[in-house]
Amino acid sequence: MSKYTYFPRNEQLSEYQDKLDKTFWSADEVDYDSDRVTMASLENLITTGKEEKIGDTIITSQQAMNITVFLKNILCLFAQLDGVVIENLIENFTHEISQGEKEIQQFYIAQAHNEVVHSKSYGMQVEKLIKDPKEKEAIYTASLEYPAVKAITDWSFKWFDTSLPIVDRLIAFCCIEGIIFTSGFVAIYRLKEWGLFTKGLCNANEFISKDEAVHTAAGIAFFHHKVNKGEFVRPTKERVYEIIEAAVALADQFTDEAVQPELVGLDRADMKQYVRLSADLIVTDLGYEKRYDVECPFPWMLKICLFNITNMFESRVTEYSRAVTSILQDDESDGWSSEEKE
Repeated sequence: MSKYTYFPRNEQLSEYQDKLDKTFWSADEVDYDSDRVTMASLENLITTGKEEKIGDTIITSQQAMNITVFLKNILCLFAQLDGVVIENLIENFTHEISQGEKEIQQFYIAQAHNEVVHSKSYGMQVEKLIKDPKEKEAIYTASLEYPAVKAITDWSFKWFDTSLPIVDRLIAFCCIEGIIFTSGFVAIYRLKEWGLFTKGLCNANEFISKDEAVHTAAGIAFFHHKVNKGEFVRPTKERVYEIIEAAVALADQFTDEAVQPELVGLDRADMKQYVRLSADLIVTDLGYEKRYDVECPFPWMLKICLFNITNMFESRVTEYSRAVTSILQDDESDGWSSEEKE
């Protein structure tokens, strides 16, 4: 099989790139005009101390303050992390994990472009929604200023170290995309429930959450593929748990310091439980026992959850299951009920 021609190819490995191709989008197609109006209305409420209906909800002055603080905190991480993932893909995974397999190499090239779209999208959200230049600068330098964001980026860069087992590094980046982003996506969905930022920020994060699901699913599929070929040594359960627990601890820190879910009416303990559910879904898809064994505290999130509750790899490890996630299924229905892309 030539590595220089597109065909013939391993169709089971190719499906993840195909999924990205089918959901291709650009940051420029998302319209933030109505979001800017929403942000201006919230800022006006903060100034006047009144309350009014914004979106589908009566918002008080204090709630307006909470929402704007929450949104800026979320953007602090999201504006940073895609750039870290891009650097790892280009410097490391495109070569180290593919090891000459064109399907894996081409997926990572496609993912790198996909991550650029995400990075641009979050940058546009900052530029469109944040007016104060000092606040923009704080968001763009959050990896230096905010402890939770710095801890996450430092942990991510740890896994660039080529002296560490490549299989551990692959699992770690599955955790970055499948666990650490989780609390932010849940909280943004809460804003959509209230009818806030639906056209721009929420719409963009719908697209991004679907992409992250594909990235995580592909990482898990490549893990099984390489282990089955004998190219990677399957890590012990204890080692996998160690990586997973570190990612969960970082997600907890981000929830406590930045997301602050109570700002948008969510329970902090429930948010952390949902993070653990996401962690268990990665653990089981990797082929290990659940670490936390918790139920979903947000039933409405099951509609857009990054992963199916059932372990799709359990009986089809060698077949690279066609659907690690509900989002990956050909039935593209989900709980966001967003407008279709033009």
